[in-house]
Amino acid sequence: MESNDNAGNLVSGENVIMANMSEPQLKKSIAGNAISIIEYTKNNLGRLYPFGLRFDSSNADPMLAWSFGFQLAAINLQGKDRACWIGRALFQANGGCGYVKKPDVLLSSFPVNDDMLPKPSPKTFLKVRVLMGTDWHKRFDLFTKPDFYVKVAMHGMGSDALKYRTEVAHRTREPCWDGEEFKFPLRVPEIAIIRFEVWECDRVKRDEFAGQACFPVKELKPGIRVVPLNSRKGILYGSKLLVQFMMEPFKVSPS
Repeated sequence: MESNDNAGNLVSGENVIMANMSEPQLKKSIAGNAISIIEYTKNNLGRLYPFGLRFDSSNADPMLAWSFGFQLAAINLQGKDRACWIGRALFQANGGCGYVKKPDVLLSSFPVNDDMLPKPSPKTFLKVRVLMGTDWHKRFDLFTKPDFYVKVAMHGMGSDALKYRTEVAHRTREPCWDGEEFKFPLRVPEIAIIRFEVWECDRVKRDEFAGQACFPVKELKPGIRVVPLNSRKGILYGSKLLVQFMMEPFKVSPS
């Protein structure tokens, strides 16, 4: 981790330049001229690191860096927050070797629209149905049956990012949902990450965390799948979700 004294410095190499930027600097650069950031990272390296005032070891959203072509996003792994989950999930791809190819949209000469982001047409629709869950009840409400719900979110480039939430399954230790279908149109599936979070609803105090799981979309297999849930630290709980994944090519409606 680098100190703020070196924030935003350019390290020159023989054939390439690497920009080290904190999250406020990157956000300011994106707001000022996002096109130049994308063009820069086509031929040079960029590295995002958490702001120095994050004393609680929390993290910047690494998707902010990846969406604008940055190759590196430093993460405080002791933070145990969503940024850690997303970072681990991205590098599950490509056999977990630690290298994931940058999306073609950030390498080729795609048009850049008024929002300063390359926005190709959606490639595919990912449809998700949360069916049921099991093996969570041992940690919740010993004397009353728990109330569970699931957050389903997509982390991705630009408008690929969406989030949904199921209804609360009231007073049941083996919750089932109606299989409501959540649709995610994906323009850049190469770096898209799907996140599941299970929460126990509490009317008196804050809802209680029950587990999470994140996966790279490109690694998903269509069909009904078991989704193992992890703790905030990434340790397997033993609890599971049963989820149906459906992939469909995006079809352009006739005008």
